[in-house]
Amino acid sequence: SYTGTQFSVGSAWRTASLTKPFDPDEDNVIGTDGYYVIGNNQRTSRPRYVASWWLTSSVFPGSPGYAYIDDPAVVPPGTATNYSGTANPSGTDVLVFSFVLGGTVPEHVRLGMMMDGLDNAGYNPDLVQLKEIGGGRQRTAPISTAGGSYNDRNPDWLFFDVINFPVGSEIGVYSSGGLNTLQVFAFDRVPPPAGSVLTIR
Repeated sequence: SYTGTQFSVGSAWRTASLTKPFDPDEDNVIGTDGYYVIGNNQRTSRPRYVASWWLTSSVFPGSPGYAYIDDPAVVPPGTATNYSGTANPSGTDVLVFSFVLGGTVPEHVRLGMMMDGLDNAGYNPDLVQLKEIGGGRQRTAPISTAGGSYNDRNPDWLFFDVINFPVGSEIGVYSSGGLNTLQVFAFDRVPPPAGSVLTIR
């Protein structure tokens, strides 16, 4: 399900001094469990509960005109930046990124994705959607990203929740419009409510 969007995060996706209302573990660092930063300055850290992932082969490496964002490879978080790249497969309802759940899978995972860090907002997607590939073919409603706040060249983060999917499930990120330019994917597990027992699948 779609959880919400934090607009105008800028460079600070890993900077804890910026409050992030959709960060489930409340450390104000997006992608505590793992991340995939696209481009020449690619950074990847696959979560333990993701067995594999796939990114479209259509990628632009980025340029100094793109947004500079926190470099997740640097510790402590938020102390260095690199410019970002982007996926850019043109078309409608295009699969941009997918991942397969494996190992010890939390009951509730939050997937974040960054857009609007380009040198031209006209390349941004108009719609973003999550779909299960195979299996029960569950899907979210398409989320419109055509509004002005999504297209001001200040990076925004959309968040989706993946709940109660078993080992082996494959989840895809699809988009339409522009050049389908999604730039970073990040994973956080959502803690169970106080007093409850976390189900591991």
